[in-house]
Amino acid sequence: MFRSIYSASVALTAAFALTPSVHAQCPQDSIDRPMQTAGDLFGAEVSTDGDLAAIGSLGAIAGTGEITFARRNASMRWDIVQQVPSTFGLGTSGFGSVLELDDDVLATGGTDLGPTFAPIVFMLVDDSGTWTTTAFVFDASLDLLSEFGTSLRIDGDVLLVGAPNSLGDPAGPLPGARTGSVFHFLRDRKGTPSPLDDTWDYQNTIYPPAAFALAGMRFGASVASDSGRLLVGAPRDMIITGPLSQTVGSAYAFDQTGSTWTFTQKLSGTQSHFEDFGASVDLSGDRAVVGAPNSQSGFAQIPGAGFTYDRSGGSWVLNAKLTGPTPLQNLARIGFDVDLEGELLVLGAPGPMAPSPGIPGRAFVYLEQGGNWDLIREHGSANPTNRDLYGVTVALTGGSVTGDLALIGSPGKKLPGPIDDVGVVEYRGTTLEACPPSIVASVGGTHTFSITAGAQHAGETYWMFGSASGTSPGLNLNGNNLPLVVDVYFNKTLYQPYSGAFTNFIGTLDPNGDASAALSVPADPSFAGITLYHAYAVSPTLGAPVELTSHATSLVLQ
Repeated sequence: MFRSIYSASVALTAAFALTPSVHAQCPQDSIDRPMQTAGDLFGAEVSTDGDLAAIGSLGAIAGTGEITFARRNASMRWDIVQQVPSTFGLGTSGFGSVLELDDDVLATGGTDLGPTFAPIVFMLVDDSGTWTTTAFVFDASLDLLSEFGTSLRIDGDVLLVGAPNSLGDPAGPLPGARTGSVFHFLRDRKGTPSPLDDTWDYQNTIYPPAAFALAGMRFGASVASDSGRLLVGAPRDMIITGPLSQTVGSAYAFDQTGSTWTFTQKLSGTQSHFEDFGASVDLSGDRAVVGAPNSQSGFAQIPGAGFTYDRSGGSWVLNAKLTGPTPLQNLARIGFDVDLEGELLVLGAPGPMAPSPGIPGRAFVYLEQGGNWDLIREHGSANPTNRDLYGVTVALTGGSVTGDLALIGSPGKKLPGPIDDVGVVEYRGTTLEACPPSIVASVGGTHTFSITAGAQHAGETYWMFGSASGTSPGLNLNGNNLPLVVDVYFNKTLYQPYSGAFTNFIGTLDPNGDASAALSVPADPSFAGITLYHAYAVSPTLGAPVELTSHATSLVLQ
């Protein structure tokens, strides 16, 4: 194979000029549910852990729901590996409507359709490569109206379950009011070779602080935890001034000591009426984000927003209010869903639920550099349709810039004809996009790259590299992982980056930190079966230490 790749490198001589400041418009790749039917709502929820994704289609299987597992393959595409329907004797509804995937375990919400109509959390475990439902976690308060399972978070062996309509603290000021709460469970690993016998044992219930408890605040509508820190959204929290009140929303921060969670801080947005601050939350180390999909920005503009915070001196300090691009899009509902992984942040903006022509769903990817959040990608559906809810759920696939794609659910997606609400999950690159994903070897073609390094790197030097041998373990460049294996093709891009096959493989980033490049592949049937991987590195000047590396993309020669 290496001989063929080297021969190909020598033969690639056709040049393809691109304007560096113009991004190539690559079509989205997608994950689709096999055997699509109307009303599936595939992509209503997405949760990821590395190269594995769990996708909910809550309308599938006669409305009982289904979970689809997909895994990213060596060519950076996604393969369906298993579909798990709701198949319980009592029957369920909404199976897959809320998902939380972490390592070998998945939690999902649902409702028992038997005589109790009780909210349930189902636990699935990966048992030797097969996902199996093993346990039910019931509302410890036995409150059937609690909305137990509205939000979920797994952090190691800790399971946190939001119940935003549950009764308040029985020892607090409003024991009979529905303030909402979060239930804390701990995984009991039984020590058997199989995780099928593990149980999730109730530990305690986290209530809103007594000084702030209010009926209807929906504490627990969203929940996030990371390394002993907890953030709970209460999007209908109120500000009460005399006889007047405003429903603005808030988020509450806690720290963990053993099994105890201690309240540390209340976070608020701009406190505009019905801002829904706290509708979504996420944590990653010393960073936090709170979504407020009805946040206002100026007169009569309600685009929504994501509020970012940094941990400093034991407190959470507001860093930025992110409202997407300018001009603002009214009713975009930015922050309806959020996902934060290290220095990357994606905000979902599905638009109004009701049909609203001209307000398509979007997803916005931000990169944090030097304390600032730069908008580096704006994603929209390849074929937008009215009320397709693109961006109603968003997820990143890794923990740093070097491995991320954004997965974006669009459960209202329609197929041509009368088939409605089938749904799809599209996936896009964060700092590097490439298209087309494949080229017919006997025909040849041009593979284009769209580079987004961020405005902080404006005027710096980028260098595209390639490999025909894969992405792991990668190459350490000044503490940054370039996810490519060194081989003959890598050396070609290293030592001959100005060859006729490579256009703009070395260059200078424009004032936005952007650039474009291209690879020309000649027609040669012998190239069929080869996959080429590419990634870039950025340094202040050519030869200076590397400051940034991208994730890898793939090109399949068919």
